[in-house]
Amino acid sequence: MRSIREDLKRPGLLYAGTEMGVLVSFNDGSNWQSLSLNLPAVQVPGLVLKDDDVVISTHGRSYYVLDNVTPLREAAASLASADLHLYKPATAIRTLSRPVNEYGRRKAFLPEVDYYLGKAADQVSIEILDGAGEVIRTFTGGGEQQGAQAGGGGGGSGGGGARPGVTAGHHRFRWDMRYPGPRDFPGLIMWAANTQGPLAPPGRYQVRVTAHGQTRTQPFDIVKDPRLTDITQADFEAQFALSRQVAERVDEAHRAVLQVRDVRGQVDDRLGKSDDAALAEEAGRFKGGISEVEEEVYQVRMQARQDPLNYPIKLNNQLAALRGVIESADARPTNQSAEAFQFLSGELDVQLTRLQVLFTDDLARLNDRLRALGLEPVVVPAMTRAPIT
Repeated sequence: MRSIREDLKRPGLLYAGTEMGVLVSFNDGSNWQSLSLNLPAVQVPGLVLKDDDVVISTHGRSYYVLDNVTPLREAAASLASADLHLYKPATAIRTLSRPVNEYGRRKAFLPEVDYYLGKAADQVSIEILDGAGEVIRTFTGGGEQQGAQAGGGGGGSGGGGARPGVTAGHHRFRWDMRYPGPRDFPGLIMWAANTQGPLAPPGRYQVRVTAHGQTRTQPFDIVKDPRLTDITQADFEAQFALSRQVAERVDEAHRAVLQVRDVRGQVDDRLGKSDDAALAEEAGRFKGGISEVEEEVYQVRMQARQDPLNYPIKLNNQLAALRGVIESADARPTNQSAEAFQFLSGELDVQLTRLQVLFTDDLARLNDRLRALGLEPVVVPAMTRAPIT
C-alpha cells in the first residue's frame, strides 16, 4: 500500500492507495475491498481527506475526487438485509458557481439523497420538505423505468426529468435546490429565461423516501457559501420571496395562455357545427378579444429559438427573465428589481383583468346564442395548479 488515511468522522474506516487503485476497510484494516469504482488501474501514491470527500493523486493520471463518502460512514452488514435504508444526507452548500450538468462537472454542492433498496421496488417516492415540514417537491420512480434500469447506483438530478432509481442496490438522487416553477405549455419559447422555480435559501430541510410500504426521513442543511461574509439570512429570504413572487406571476401568465387556447378551440368547434351568421360575428369579436390578450402576455409569433431577435418578448418572458436577474448573485434583490417586478406585475394584471371581463360578460353573450341554437356552451377551464415535479 502506498498511503493509508482514516476517515475524519468514523474511527476504523480506512482508505488506502495501492499500486492498482483505492481500497477501503470498515474494520480498522482487518479486511479490505475495492473502492476504485470507475477509476482506471493506476498507482495511487497520495491520498487526502477533505470534509466529506476523498482526494487522490495518481501516477500519470492527475487527481481524482470521490465526492460525498457519507454513506460509507453508515455502512454496516445489517443494512444488506433492509428493504429500505435512507442515509443521512451531507450538508449542501448553496453557491451560484456550482456546476449542475451531467458531463463531468462536479455536483458535490447539491443536496444528495443516498438510499439503499434490498430488492427492486415497484415505486420509489422522494419528497423534499422545508423546515416546517411542508412538501416542496415530490419525485417518483417506477413503472416502465424499472425494466429500463439495470443494477443499482443510479443517480438522478431532481429538476431535470430524472427519477429515483427503483432497482435493488444503492442509489443517489440529487435535488437541484429548486422550488416548483411556473407551468409550461406546448411550443413555449423564451429568451434569456426558463421555467425553473426559485432557488431554495439556506436553512434546515428534510428528505422523505418511501418504498416497499416503508418511509424513512432524514434532516439536512443547506448552508451559504462560506466565502460570503456580508450576506445575511434575511438577504437570502428576501431574494427567495421575490423570486417566488415572480414564478407565481409567470405561472398565472401561462395559465391565461392555456385558457385562451382551450376556449378558442371550443369556439371553433361550435362554429363548425353551425352556419349562423350572427353566431359567427359574435364569436369572431370574442376570439379577437382573447387573442389580443394572449398576444400581450406571450409572443405568439415565436416558432424557433432565435425568433425573439425579430419579435419582442412579452410579459411572461419579461417576468421570467427578471428571476434570472434576481438570482444572478447571492444578495438581497436590488430596488430596481423590485420596481421592475411591480411594474410588470401591474401590466400583467391589466391583461388578466381584461381577459376576465371577456370570459364573463362577452362569453356569457356568446353562450346565450349557442344555447339558442341548441349548441353546447363554452366553458373556461379552471386549470388549478397541479403538483409540479
